[in-house]
Parts: sequence; C-alpha cells; structure tokens
Amino acid sequence: SHVLPNLNYLRDLGTDLGVVLKTFEAEADSKSSESGESKVASPDILDAPPTWMDKNVFEPGPEFEEFLCALDRSPFFGAETSQAVVDNCAVGMYHLRYSLRELTKLLTSDVRFGEQPEESTRSCSYGIILLGKAIKTLFSEPYMRRALGHQFMTTVPEGQLLYWDDKMLKAACELCAQYEAFTTQKISSFPVVLQESFRLLARDGLQQNVMSLIAQSQNFVPVPMGSDGSALEESIRSLTANMRLVVQQFLKLLEMLNYESVSFFYITLRDLLLASNYETLYAIDALMKKVGPYHIWDPSFSWWDGKTSPAYPAYGVKDAQDLNSFLNIQSQHVTNLAITLAKPVIDLLTSDVMLTANPLNRALLTKWKRIVEQAEAFQNKQPGSSIGTLETFITTTLKGYTLENAFEEIKLADLQEEQGDHFLETMQYIKKGVLGRAEVLTRQKNMKNYQTLVQYFNKNLRGKFPFSPPSSDSSQATEVDPDDFKEFLLRFNEFGGSPEKILDQIYQLGVIAQDAVVFLRRIEAIAAVFKEYLSDNSVGLPVITYTNEFNVNRDRAIGTNYVADWTIKSNYEFAIGHMDKVKQTQWVYGCPTEVSFRWPDVKGMTELPLNDPKQDDLVVSGTTATFTCKGKWSLLRMIRRHKAHRGDYVPMSNPNSVVLKFVVPVSETKSAVLFNTVSLMGDSTNPNLPGRILNLPDFPTFAPDLPQDIEQFRNEAVLSFGVVKAVSMSSFGN
Repeated sequence: SHVLPNLNYLRDLGTDLGVVLKTFEAEADSKSSESGESKVASPDILDAPPTWMDKNVFEPGPEFEEFLCALDRSPFFGAETSQAVVDNCAVGMYHLRYSLRELTKLLTSDVRFGEQPEESTRSCSYGIILLGKAIKTLFSEPYMRRALGHQFMTTVPEGQLLYWDDKMLKAACELCAQYEAFTTQKISSFPVVLQESFRLLARDGLQQNVMSLIAQSQNFVPVPMGSDGSALEESIRSLTANMRLVVQQFLKLLEMLNYESVSFFYITLRDLLLASNYETLYAIDALMKKVGPYHIWDPSFSWWDGKTSPAYPAYGVKDAQDLNSFLNIQSQHVTNLAITLAKPVIDLLTSDVMLTANPLNRALLTKWKRIVEQAEAFQNKQPGSSIGTLETFITTTLKGYTLENAFEEIKLADLQEEQGDHFLETMQYIKKGVLGRAEVLTRQKNMKNYQTLVQYFNKNLRGKFPFSPPSSDSSQATEVDPDDFKEFLLRFNEFGGSPEKILDQIYQLGVIAQDAVVFLRRIEAIAAVFKEYLSDNSVGLPVITYTNEFNVNRDRAIGTNYVADWTIKSNYEFAIGHMDKVKQTQWVYGCPTEVSFRWPDVKGMTELPLNDPKQDDLVVSGTTATFTCKGKWSLLRMIRRHKAHRGDYVPMSNPNSVVLKFVVPVSETKSAVLFNTVSLMGDSTNPNLPGRILNLPDFPTFAPDLPQDIEQFRNEAVLSFGVVKAVSMSSFGN
C-alpha cells in the first residue's frame, strides 16, 4: 500500500519547485550566452558560499579553540588531552561528512570526498529536476485543482425528486477522459519509481473533483402536489427525460470509478442511482397499472352470456374497425410507457456496472426489461413479439370463443403456467376471464339440470322397483311406470348423458361432489342397458338384450349331472336352452321370466326336484323345476333374487357377467345347486363383432341433492383462478 502525502502540500511544493527551476534555467541561459556555450541540461543550484562541510580540515570555530586552550592550561588534562580531543573530532567529522555526502547524492551530483569545493561540479541532481517537473505536470492537470467541496447527497429526501445537471456530468466525464489520457500516456514519461504513486495521487484528485461536480449536478425539486393521473405521468416523463440525457454519462463515470477501484464513491453513487431509479420504475409500473393497456373493462366477463363473441363488448367497440383503432391506441400507450419512460431507467439498472449491486426488486426489473424488449420488437415489426401475439389473439381467437368451445379452446392446465412476460400474462388473464365466466355459466346450468333430475327421480322413481331397496322387494311392490322411467332417462341424455357432462364444473370441485357422481354413474349404466328403449326405433316398451350361459361354475355346483335340460324364457315368443347354438335373447317389459331345470323321468331316480315353501317363485311340475318372476320388470327381479354372492363362484372370464344361483331341493336332506350367467349386451363398436357385455346397473334408491358447499361456488370462478384445485373424474374411482 502507498502512504501518500497531503495533496495541498504537494501543490505548494510543486509551485515552489517550479519557481526555483525557472530561476535556475534563466541563470543557466545567462551564463551560456556570456560564455558562448550551449545550455546545460542541469542548471547549477549550489552557488551558495562554502561552509565548514566543504573544507578539508576540521575548523569548528573560536568557541572550540577556547575550549582547547582551557584543556592545555588545565593541570588535570594538559596538551596531550587537548590533542586527543582534536584528533578524535577530526576523525568523527570525516565520517560525518562522508555519510552526509552519500545521503545527499539523491539530490545533488556526486562530489568526491577530498576535492576542493571550487573544483567540484556542484549542480542540481537530474532526479530532483524530474521530480519537480513531474509534480508540476501532475498539478497542471484539471482534475488536480482544489475541489470546491460541494456536499454530495447520498439519498433523496422524502417528498423530493432528483434531477441531474447534464453539463456538470459532462464536465466530470471530461475530467475522467483527461485522467485516462494522463494515466495511459503522460505518466509513462515519469520516473518508473514515481509512476504508481503519482497515479494514485491523480486518482485521488480525480475522485475529489468528480464528487464535487456530481454534487453540483444534483437538483432536488419538491414532488408536485396531487401527483396522480396526468400530474404523475408528467413527473415521470420529466424524470425519465432527464435520465435519458445523463444515463450514458453515468455509465461512463461508474465504469471509470469502478475500474479505478474508487470503491467508496463508486458504491455511494451506484446505490443512489439504484434507489432513485427504482423509485421511478415503481412509479412507471403504477402508471402502467392505471393505464392498463389491452385490459378489459370488466375482466370477470360477468356481462357475457356465452352465446356471442366476447371480443367487441370486452373493449366497448362495435366492429373490427373500431377494435383495430382501439388496439392502435393501446400500442401507443405501451410505446410511451416502455420506450419513452422506462427504457432509460432499464438501461441504467441493467448495465454491467450495476451488476455488482443487489437489485431492490429483481422481479420488477425483469418484468420491465422484458416489456421494453417486446415494445422495441413490436415497434420494429419483428415477428414473434408478445405484443403482436396478444393483438392477434384479441382480433382472432377471442372473437371465436363461445360457451360451447371455451373448455376445448382454453385448457385450465395452460393457465397455471408462469409466462414471464407482461403481455402474455395479459392474454392469459383474458383467457382466465373467459374460462372463469364459462365455468360459472356451466356450473349454474348444470346445477339447475342436476336439480331437475333429482326432483324428477325422487318424485317419480324413488322407492319403486327397480329403484327400491332389497328389503321391499316383493312381487306386490310398486313398480316404476315405463313412461316415467323413459322420461327420466331422456332428460339424463338431454343434459349430457354422463356424469362428466352433467356435473361439468361441479365434480371438479372435489369430494363434495362424490354423492352426485356416484348417483349419475349408476344412471349412466342404466341408460346404457336401455339404450334401445330410448332410441327412435324403440318398440315402445323397455327391453333388455342378454345372453345366457347354462351350467357354469361347476366346481361349486351340486347335482348338475342329474339335470337333463336347462332353459330360460323372458318373452312371449321363444325360450332358449342349453343345446341351442344361439344363446342371445331379449327380455320385454311386462313378460315374466322363467328359468327351468328338467331332471330325466327314469324309474329308480332317487333325487328329483321338490317344491320349497321358502321359495315362492319355485314351482315343480313332474321332473321340472321352474323359477318364475312375474313382475313387469321380471328379468331384473330374477337377477336381484338369484344373484350369487361373490364367495359362491370362481371369477368369470368376463367380470361384467352376472352369476345366478338356483337351489332346488331333491330330497329331504339334499339340494341341487345350479349356476347360470346372464350377460347384458350393449352395442358393438365393430359391426362384425358381437356387442360388448355391460356392467349390471346398481339401481339407486334415491337422488342426493348437491351439498351446500357446492352451492356457495355457484357464482364464483374458483377453478379457473386457482382458488380450488380442480380434480379429475378418475379421482372418484371406478
């Protein structure tokens, strides 16, 4: 490290040396002209009269002579002692004079010991000449003048705006340029041993003068009263216009100060610029929110009915021409905010010299850096700018939205992604508004439709077979009227025909929709079974197409070897037996369903079917046992009564097939246990293949109302705006 002398002291020293050197040069010129010799390089500055130092003998003066005489006369010392004193002083003086001559060689030319003063060359040292010239040159630099000492304000007082005098900053930049020229060019002519020290002295002088000039450039102006609306914009405009004038000068100054490691003032100036420009950026951001380019007058879209395009009413325009005019005004707002106001601030805050500072609000800085970039790209008509993307969205995509296509065109998952761009976020917010309104309209419609189904079911179907609990299952129980049944299923199909559609924007709310989902899944399975009945080609009565497999589950069956014939009949036309190749048949509403087992009529048979008082549907005639269900919905009664428990059979090849279990007494102690399967058939997706086997419907006994927790979301777009995380239908299980 360098310990530097006081600059004011060096200035004075340089001034004095300059005067002396000018005098020496003038005398040298005079002597040269008298003798006709050329000017010597080093003027003689040692023309003062010789002193005791210049003599070859030691002559200290009369006082010393008196001291020696006193020694001679003294009875204690005498002449011998006085002579010893003289000898020792002469030797000591020799060493002193030699040491002093060696010490002063840095300042004068070499005078050999023993030479006569008048014979020696007593001229000024070349080193002292260079030192004097170096100091003179250094302090002739403009940045080495005495600084005026203006106080630099490190913070902006509350209620004040900071403006900068660009002329003062230009002067500071000129000093930096002169300093750079000095340190890169002039200083190389200085003695090497002086260069680093003089560079540090120059840097110190530069710092003091630059600080003084920057302090003079500070102008604090009170914030205008009522800085809102046009007044706020005008204040921001004047601040940013001022920053546009001085930003390049500040960048140069900060770069120079940072490069020269003027750490204290660099950090102080950098932090002041950082804080003041962030305050300006906050104001610009507030103005952006107030102006709201491309924003919709009511972003909730509560005014939209979903039937027509929302684009024109969203911006209060009548047609495409008006919309284009509106968009032109919006792009002008963006240009003003981004390029006119924000760009000078962003240029400073994102410059290399600011990278060492911690950004006060990185998110805000990144946001506005992106806004400025996109505004410049749009202004230069570069393809792919986010502003262009937003305007294309407004003029094309937004115009095409309806309630029917909103959920297809706008995916909820896409709205949850971070965009990192103000204009893409604006587009995303518009999409959220559209989707949110579609969510509310759809939920309102579907809540009404679902409530219609609930009311109809509970009034016309509830408690009636097959929508009755097993405990009330008897042939005398009230049965559902087929017209009421059909009307309910037609409404179910009209409202969507599936839980996903009927409960759209309801089931996504989660577990609170569980009961409604389960109910409609059961109805969906029932509608699949009675699809033919609901079609335009219906015979007018409920029908079920099914296939029957006889004598299954043989590992668990008992006495099947004695049964000669198996048949089932569920219509008035024909029955099918175990020997028939075609096992598919149809049940028609109102027809009884009969399942018969015939034992052979052979003498000596000890096990033949018997009636069972516990089974009122079993009738034995001869060697034939027949189970008969006579209700209007007889096949469904047969299935409900004789459906085997899960533990009674091994898994079937198709889990949708229903296993029926029939127990026929064949003696007082034995019973035959026989199994058939009934498979309800649906349409085939391939005309060349048989239909698919449908799952046996689980007929609900009542329709649950929607809980109050769902009712509170009737008018709220909680899914689109992420208040409630949407769930999928799969979350409710199978």
